[in-house]
Amino acid sequence: MILVIAFVVVGPEDLPKVAAWLGRTARHFRLLVREFREQAGIDEIERGISDAKSGIDRDIRRLKSEADLSREVRMTEGLRGEIGGAEKSLKEE
Repeated sequence: MILVIAFVVVGPEDLPKVAAWLGRTARHFRLLVREFREQAGIDEIERGISDAKSGIDRDIRRLKSEADLSREVRMTEGLRGEIGGAEKSLKEE
């Protein structure tokens, strides 16, 4: 669709020239963006953020594991209390 519109607006004679100009402009823009990213240190910042996210995800998994373990300990202590109470009742009977 874009090609048809360009063909009508620009014309068949100038279409190759316009396409070449657009290609050069796009390539130049990509080079500018790459240079800006390097100068601004954006790639290093992204790596730092990714590393921090990985560390946070690892800590969350560890904390969830510890929370699950803590829950299991509480359940075990509760069962121990119930067993102790049942044992005491049996001894009294």
